[in-house]
Amino acid sequence: MSKYINILKEKGLKITEQRIAVLKQLSEINQPILLNSLQDNLGDSINRITLYRILNDLEGGNLVRIFFGLDGQKYIEAKKENLKSGLNLQHLHFQCQKCDAVFCFDDIEITGLPSGFKIHSDKTVLAGLCETCEASPPAPLPREKGVDLP
Repeated sequence: MSKYINILKEKGLKITEQRIAVLKQLSEINQPILLNSLQDNLGDSINRITLYRILNDLEGGNLVRIFFGLDGQKYIEAKKENLKSGLNLQHLHFQCQKCDAVFCFDDIEITGLPSGFKIHSDKTVLAGLCETCEASPPAPLPREKGVDLP
């Protein structure tokens, strides 16, 4: 509990039980979580509007990352590197287009940018197939009714 109080103090954020609960919940999860799932996990202790305000404040304090997945849904995750050491690492997300799983990748090097360009966003979502879906055989194509194949 005191860990989260110290983190909020360091960022100059007001210390409340709700902020501590949100930080604790996010820091215990090892992957991005849908906003609706976070709300469900927190239960009735925090209403939706208060949760939005808390998340905006935590994002402003560089403690959480909020991004939209390929499906347009909002995901939230703790910036664990900032909760631990204060470092700001290059961080990307990858969402599988087959199973919708979201994966995090740290310390990704992006090369080939023209001179003078620097990436600042940590809300990048790459799309493709995850390792499991890439290795699985493709699903059979649906057959049309009344059509017999040789």
